Amino acid sequence: MARKHFDFDETRGGYGLRYFFNAGLNKQTGVCDEEGTEFYDEDTGEYIGQVNNISPSELVEMDEGQFQQVLEDNYIE
Repeated sequence: MARKHFDFDETRGGYGLRYFFNAGLNKQTGVCDEEGTEFYDEDTGEYIGQVNNISPSELVEMDEGQFQQVLEDNYIE
């Protein structure tokens, strides 16, 4: 089966990673000018969650323990 192509900035551990920046105030979180990384299933493109204040390239450069801690801290499975 051919794998679908999704436009990710980086991939790691089965996740597609995409940088995001939301200008202005997020009324749900109270955060202004929110940025970070959105996580997607690398194979299906399904949205999983997000991590604030960490770029996709920073996630790729982390060692495995640091990466797993970010996943755990942000409830990403």
